[in-house]
Amino acid sequence: MHPRLLATRDCTGGSCPAVYDDDPDLRHGELAIVGKRPGAGLRARLTGRIAPDEELITIERSIVTGALRPPDDHMTPADFGALFETFSYSAFRLEAKQVYADTGRDDQWVTLLKASRRWGKAHQRVHVITEPLTPAIQQELTEGYSPSVAAGEDIGIIPVSDGGVWPDDVPRQDFWLFDGTLLIEMDYGPGGVWTGARHVRDPGRIIDACHAREAALHRATSWHTYIASRPDLQRRVAQ
Repeated sequence: MHPRLLATRDCTGGSCPAVYDDDPDLRHGELAIVGKRPGAGLRARLTGRIAPDEELITIERSIVTGALRPPDDHMTPADFGALFETFSYSAFRLEAKQVYADTGRDDQWVTLLKASRRWGKAHQRVHVITEPLTPAIQQELTEGYSPSVAAGEDIGIIPVSDGGVWPDDVPRQDFWLFDGTLLIEMDYGPGGVWTGARHVRDPGRIIDACHAREAALHRATSWHTYIASRPDLQRRVAQ
């Protein structure tokens, strides 16, 4: 049995600062920290403050912070789906992928959107898309989004031209943010196949997601405006 590594920097040789737990020699609530030897001056200034059974080391704050973050909880599809019935005020979706499986019309989703609108709940979505558009994104922008917008979903588009720069305040991680407090990150495999959802409990990442939501909404062009700028997409919507 080996201690479980919780956090470290990228390194080789096992010499980096690191934090461990899950070892029989650790008492409940204890962590094992591996660090660097401190400078002689720091050690001298702490003379008399270090007990005989203690060691003085130095370690980066970020490593300890990372080790103490609550782990993500993997959700079942049923638990994830239930969130759309139980949120109180708002549901925000950031999409950053350029290929998703099953991007056509979803009548079940449209029904949920209509019910949410009756209950006074808001649905917002922003998709960062790269141009030229993939066939999957063309389908999502037209067959997928058109019924959703009609049902009350507020959808925005952030286009990034070929060779353009991805906005630095909008992450590439897909997520849902419910009521500004419940963060769910989405995982995908090859071909844009959804592989699962993770409930993020780390407060810092939740705050970052709130900032990303505001940045994405600020940068986004409305779906109607974007479609109006693309005759090829207008024709697909009209079919």
